[in-house]
Amino acid sequence: MRKILAVLFACSIVLAGCMGLSDDDVDEIVDAVVDLPGCNDATAYNYDENASNNLTCFTEAILKESVTEFVNLLNSDGAEWGETVGIMTESTETDSDGETASFTSTGVTSPDGTYFHIEMDMGMMVIEMGELMTENPDGTTNIVSNWMGNSFQMNTEVVFDEFYNAESFADLQNDSADDSNDDGGSDDFDLGLPDTDVSIPDEFNPADALYEAGLATDNGYAFTTTLNIDDYTNVMTFILSSEFKVTELRMDETWMDGSSAVSTITLLDDATV
Repeated sequence: MRKILAVLFACSIVLAGCMGLSDDDVDEIVDAVVDLPGCNDATAYNYDENASNNLTCFTEAILKESVTEFVNLLNSDGAEWGETVGIMTESTETDSDGETASFTSTGVTSPDGTYFHIEMDMGMMVIEMGELMTENPDGTTNIVSNWMGNSFQMNTEVVFDEFYNAESFADLQNDSADDSNDDGGSDDFDLGLPDTDVSIPDEFNPADALYEAGLATDNGYAFTTTLNIDDYTNVMTFILSSEFKVTELRMDETWMDGSSAVSTITLLDDATV
């Protein structure tokens, strides 16, 4: 408040012509009492030579921290109970013979229920399936399933809060982690469907990654880094919001045998969720 009053006082004096100040004098007064928004840190990605403070600086440390949070959300930590998180993955994969398959997968977890939807296009066949689970007004559980464009609604007598809670949520996450660490066995039944689990390679470490200079986007910034492992290359482009949070990852993957994949992982905004 004192700063605002100082600006008004200085301007009123200048406009009244009481002091006979030159333009340089006016600039000096304004610079002394006004903080120009932006980032005056020359090492930051969003450096502004006209800014007079560093309250909104986007630095390399902040970039690595944001990417680390994004990677942990997808590969290890996952959503915590009580959070609402929505993730959409899209991928087009081409094998060494030139055959292409694509899919889109959307998943949402929240205290109010869960949702997932998958569409797979394998050229000769297209598969669509999904499920929405929520609570009925009487406390029981409602499930709406989708199979090949047809919806089926099922009301059960199972009490939603007893079936879906912090404990069952943790058990589900542990089961998912166990499945991801399982190398498979003779009991596995392969339907020949494409793998819709788009994930960041375990070898990728955000703290060690070398990011190319950021490019400004309509809503924030984009940074690219490349991961090389033996016969595998992954060009990873992270899209960050104006709040410096990763909202999307694009991965361009190639293998020495000629196969490739282009995938995106997007964190859904609140309205979409």
